[in-house]
Amino acid sequence: MQTKAVRFLRDLIGDDEKADEIESLSVTEYAERKGLRLSNPTSAKQIHSKKRSKHMSTGNDLRTKADLIAENEGLLALCDEIWDVVVDLEENSSKSDLFEAVDEVASLLNEYDEGQFPIDDDEQAGQSEENEEAA
Repeated sequence: MQTKAVRFLRDLIGDDEKADEIESLSVTEYAERKGLRLSNPTSAKQIHSKKRSKHMSTGNDLRTKADLIAENEGLLALCDEIWDVVVDLEENSSKSDLFEAVDEVASLLNEYDEGQFPIDDDEQAGQSEENEEAA
């Protein structure tokens, strides 16, 4: 999210000074500035415990650390894209705006992993028409 803000300020707004300011912030500082709350679900004690030092794979999952990091980066990018879609929605947003956002999020999920998030284009088109009629 911070990277997108920097890119936006530089490329679209043309404010290199503000972009440099945002870029120089730590993750914690940026989160505070945006009013976000960071949480770490594992305690430091758990991270350093002997149990955590064992191999992560106990079954058929043989992914490497690099594989997991790449997967996490992809998921974080997906979360950023979804956030961009829903961030401007409000309680008083119109039904058509809400349906459009849901359709866009569904498309993003489908692009990410069609097998995990199967969306039939014909079905989706039919639902969009029904949604427009309801709005």
